[in-house]
Amino acid sequence: LKDVKFPLELDLFTFCSEALQKQLFPMREKFRLEEDRAVHELTKKDTGTKKQPDPWKDLDLFEPYSLENDPGSNNSGYYDLQGVISHQGRTSSSGHYVAWIKVNGTWMKFDDDVVTAVTPEDIMKLSGGGDWHCAYVLLYGPKRVRKDTEASPTSAPMEADSAVTKSTTLEGDRLPK
Repeated sequence: LKDVKFPLELDLFTFCSEALQKQLFPMREKFRLEEDRAVHELTKKDTGTKKQPDPWKDLDLFEPYSLENDPGSNNSGYYDLQGVISHQGRTSSSGHYVAWIKVNGTWMKFDDDVVTAVTPEDIMKLSGGGDWHCAYVLLYGPKRVRKDTEASPTSAPMEADSAVTKSTTLEGDRLPK
């Protein structure tokens, strides 16, 4: 069986038209600011773990994930892996199916009536290549960003005109001119 890799975070920006890339850029900039703030927080002396808000329960704390006039769309091009259905066995008609679901930030394995917590590394092992479980269906949802990312103390605000003329962004994205 062939080993097929898949990401925990999926970025579809490069597959979008130039017009759509321009619409995605402002929200992608907010994600960049959020990552800058996270790095800044890691450098602080207080490394106590505080509970992160859930983007699906604390809706008021997070930016909308759809474009304004396109409900259900994704305004960043970023997706998080939220679930996997795997198969273990040599043929689709024989073997065993298992669900792997991310619940409140923790990956859970649902194997019939047995539910166990697993690590993201366990999820990445579902890429196949042997007799172990092989991902059969990948379920991605929009990645969410907190509303307060613009207030990041480590990042200077970027003017709208200069944002469009920047040649590179997060992960080497190129914004069309």
